[in-house]
Amino acid sequence: MPIPVLAGTIRTQIHIHDLTTGKTRTWRAKNQQWDMHPEWINNDKLVFVSNRARVRPVYLSGKTAPYPWALQRYTANVDGSGAVNIGPHDDVVLHPYVLSNGNIISANWRVDEKLGKDQGNGNVTLENEWWMTETDQFGGNEFTLLGAHGLSFGTTGGKSESLLALHFYGERSNGELLT
Repeated sequence: MPIPVLAGTIRTQIHIHDLTTGKTRTWRAKNQQWDMHPEWINNDKLVFVSNRARVRPVYLSGKTAPYPWALQRYTANVDGSGAVNIGPHDDVVLHPYVLSNGNIISANWRVDEKLGKDQGNGNVTLENEWWMTETDQFGGNEFTLLGAHGLSFGTTGGKSESLLALHFYGERSNGELLT
């Protein structure tokens, strides 16, 4: 669901379905808690995003958030226990993906850094300021792999095209990343 639609949602929960037994385990979530976008780190541990820290995201002046709480990266045991916030500085992170080297890439909303620029007039398109970032499994060594708004990838009809929003990832066996 788009994030603005989630604003009225009571909660989102992670469900683990065992194909062998046919049983599904559901993580407990409090009202207004969103646990979503789970990805396997290994057979015993997941990375996911959640608003459970209850911190307000940072916004540029004059902009209204479509949701009240920051979505940050967490790791937890497969049963939901032992959750650790590995992205306490995140405003909004979506779609974590675990690479073959164990590091995690995510779609990270970077409006607070005010680095992006539209090719035409210098303004940032806040709704699409999503960058591909990488971190280790403990939230350390974070850096941007690919940023949006500013990289030109050719022209269409005389207008320069740039990246807008980088979501959903994959990795090829040769090390190339897909978005």
